[in-house]
Amino acid sequence: VWVHNLHIESQSTGSVQDVTLNVNNVQDVDWLVVKFSTQDLSPPNISNVTVTPSSGEIGTVFTITATVTDNSGVSFVRALIQHPDETTIATVNLQNSGGNTWSGSWNSSGSPAGTYYIDLEAEDSVGNLGESENVATITLTVKVVILTPEQKEAIKEAKKVVEEIDEK
Repeated sequence: VWVHNLHIESQSTGSVQDVTLNVNNVQDVDWLVVKFSTQDLSPPNISNVTVTPSSGEIGTVFTITATVTDNSGVSFVRALIQHPDETTIATVNLQNSGGNTWSGSWNSSGSPAGTYYIDLEAEDSVGNLGESENVATITLTVKVVILTPEQKEAIKEAKKVVEEIDEK
């Protein structure tokens, strides 16, 4: 009996396998081929998340960009736009824009002013799901209009007309 212990480390994932080979009837073995496959148990790595711009008025289109890597390939990346209580108000599917860069856009029209948090989810080609919570924030503001004295006077006059109509 020929017994040999192997310690194998994957160069791509860093995972380690210890394997013992037992070969009976050694005199009949001229050569031996051993094939290994390691199961990918690691989710995609999400990093370098940016939002451009980071704040704006309601109706602004925000671009979300992230670097996502995985040794077995990335299937999808999505951003969850959330209230502080983690209620999701929008989901943005990011597209691969070259290499490990993924990006997508969110149009904030119809959303109330406030601060929103972004969670990212990414899945690899074997189904491992990676999540990164609160990786960026978006601040939506309301446009403030400053009226000229003439505009203020015109509003006062319009209110008077409405009140006269209501009295009739």
